[in-house]
Amino acid sequence: MAGKFKKKSNNSFANKISTLANVVEVPPPILASFDKASDKNSTPPSYLAAVLQAIDQHRLKIWDVKTSVLIGEYSPKQVDCRYTSLTWGESVEVTEIESDVSLRKKRKGASTTTVNNYIALGTENGDIEIYSLTHGDVIKRLQGGHNSKVVDFVFSENSKKGYSIGTDGYVVEWDINNGMEMNKWLSGIDFVTKLNISKDNKILYVAGQSINLFDLETKSLIKTYPGHATDIRQVVFSENNTFITVADQDRFISIWGQENNESGKGKTVSALTMDTMPVSVSVNSSNNVLAIGEDGILYLWNNMSSSNENNDKKKRQKILTKGFDSKLKIVYLNEEEEDEEPQLLNIMFASFVNASKTGECQILVGYGSMVKPKFEIITDLVTESGEFKEEISLSRSLVTNLLQSEIKKEDKKATGTYTQSKPGVMMTMSLQDEEDEEEAEKAGEDEKSLEERIKEMEIKSNKQDETSTKSKKMVIPKGESIQNMLQQAVHSNDKQLLETCLSVTNIKVIRNTLERLPPQYVIPFLNLLKERIQKKPQRGCYIFDWIRYTIMIHMSYLISVPELTSQLGELYQLLQERSSLMGKLSQLNGRLDLINSQFVTRNQMKISQEAEVVYDEEAEDNTDMEEDEEEGENDEFDSEDEFYEDGNELDELAANGDIEYFDEEDL
Repeated sequence: MAGKFKKKSNNSFANKISTLANVVEVPPPILASFDKASDKNSTPPSYLAAVLQAIDQHRLKIWDVKTSVLIGEYSPKQVDCRYTSLTWGESVEVTEIESDVSLRKKRKGASTTTVNNYIALGTENGDIEIYSLTHGDVIKRLQGGHNSKVVDFVFSENSKKGYSIGTDGYVVEWDINNGMEMNKWLSGIDFVTKLNISKDNKILYVAGQSINLFDLETKSLIKTYPGHATDIRQVVFSENNTFITVADQDRFISIWGQENNESGKGKTVSALTMDTMPVSVSVNSSNNVLAIGEDGILYLWNNMSSSNENNDKKKRQKILTKGFDSKLKIVYLNEEEEDEEPQLLNIMFASFVNASKTGECQILVGYGSMVKPKFEIITDLVTESGEFKEEISLSRSLVTNLLQSEIKKEDKKATGTYTQSKPGVMMTMSLQDEEDEEEAEKAGEDEKSLEERIKEMEIKSNKQDETSTKSKKMVIPKGESIQNMLQQAVHSNDKQLLETCLSVTNIKVIRNTLERLPPQYVIPFLNLLKERIQKKPQRGCYIFDWIRYTIMIHMSYLISVPELTSQLGELYQLLQERSSLMGKLSQLNGRLDLINSQFVTRNQMKISQEAEVVYDEEAEDNTDMEEDEEEGENDEFDSEDEFYEDGNELDELAANGDIEYFDEEDL
């Protein structure tokens, strides 16, 4: 049987572990949006903000789209805080810098332009938090406008003003700089779900199942639209005086006209259809439309205004529908298994980006998982005629090791026993060969019963524990410094030698070793420590000493590294996550101590209340009566004995004539 199966490499094992990590479904974001640069279609979006569900509250995370790196994270200070809306805004500040006095006559003073990005977060309690990317914290809190949860918020006029709407149906106009409420009026819609403002900041769109348009100068209703049968989820503007809407559980993307008419009621111009429910929609300057479906595929339409052109007057009266012109999907293929079919990578985010050349089209997509999303700008989407290609399929590598860095394949060793990869595999190399052998043996176990398999698994696990304990026995190095050993372990990525170094817990030896470690080995060493904590978090109490003294001793070198954030970003996030739980764990520990002390006190009180000697009066009376009865019986027996013992004295009395004996016959 051994020669029948071919032994697999360790890269196959690593890929299986990585694939398993991607198979685990990560909850989608509660709220997510690119920054406002995506609406201008001039430059690609720079950031993506998303609200994710943490253990006990919502958490805001911000990614840099260019590097796909998490650059910001914020947790609300209020307990059980829930965010209900997320909106980007920006303010542009121009600062003039006067030139030298001698050169003022020749040229004007230079100026610098600063762009500040903000995120408005609506909450369930009716407040609005303004988060600043520059400060990395909430800088303003708008309160008192709503008595129920905030549904949506939009910025206006260089982020100096804003408009919000809540479930109470009121639209509130805010002065963001002063944090004051300026105006407030009813929207006229029972269940409001979305809010948006026109590009000229003159018209406010309030959407529920229907759509109302308000003039922001007069605060009056100017037009209404029938809307959808379900709640509207998104309102997007186009370049041809129309806007499109997306609703829940509705496969139709409605296109609405904004022509002026006397009736004051808007009509549906046309509708775009797709195979599944749309999640989000984007429109570019050429009126091309993209929509992300629930199936993770991107649907594309060439020009939505072309569906409006129809010379037949009878057909004009009906709502025209247009199917999608192209589909874009991203797949990945497992290189180890050639017969396996390509698997689909879900596209979570997408937005148009205006190309530098006319006739080109570019789309920014985000795919993978929310633990570690991947962003990419896709080009070569259109043909020579300027229309989308009918079927676009892109093959990308799988985003592996969501909680760790990606696996980088290295050259195989000459022995061919295994392939060494970057630390990311969740088991030691000494156990990987045994796992591969077990995979080969499992192929012949399909016909065995469940009981036989369980018994064999127990036997194998016992053998594995014995071999692992033997292999894990290591000699702790002695001496004042193990610098040479540590340097060799980091340079060659020798896991066993590195584990031998980490077994040292003497602080003096650790400091001496790290003081002699060359600076070029500091960052690789910290990344190796980070990977070990990720694989086995319980080892943190031993490894943190190495991390702490490494940073303390080599702080001057780390400050001088230009790209330190990208190289040690994951380590910083790991340490921040573990430290953020310290307060909650301390509170839990204090509560458990209180409960434990109450149990101990109650037990002590029960023990102290129990008397060592208990006096029972009835039991004592019973014992006295029994003793009296026993004494009476003993007295009777004593008198009879005395009677018979004194027989000689009676004889003497009879001889003297004092008494006389009688026979029984005489009686």
